[in-house]
Amino acid sequence: MTQLRAAAGVRNVLDMKVTATSAALSGLNAADTTLAVSANNVANAGGGAFAPSRVDAEAAEGGGVKVSISQAAAGGVPADYAQELATQSRAVATYQANLKTVQAADEAQASALKLAQQPQS
Repeated sequence: MTQLRAAAGVRNVLDMKVTATSAALSGLNAADTTLAVSANNVANAGGGAFAPSRVDAEAAEGGGVKVSISQAAAGGVPADYAQELATQSRAVATYQANLKTVQAADEAQASALKLAQQPQS
């Protein structure tokens, strides 16, 4: 009976790891997309007809983040360097936080597997 409980506990941790890792990976992808779009805005800010883009993120069904990219009208407001710097700083912080989530899920899985391998009394 104790072994069954231990196995169920390991399954619960593994399920949690899959869910946490999946959500964190979508967050990593969202941060990566945000950085790429912002870098493109900065690189092309001096171009005459360039219209900056932005990334919109929203909760995805089933967990995680879904992103979409939209572009301002041509000849509209040019890229704002201060705003792009703030966007890049937020994206880096988002990336770091999601990476920590992946690391924590990996550590939880390793701990659960270690406990499951211990002899039951």
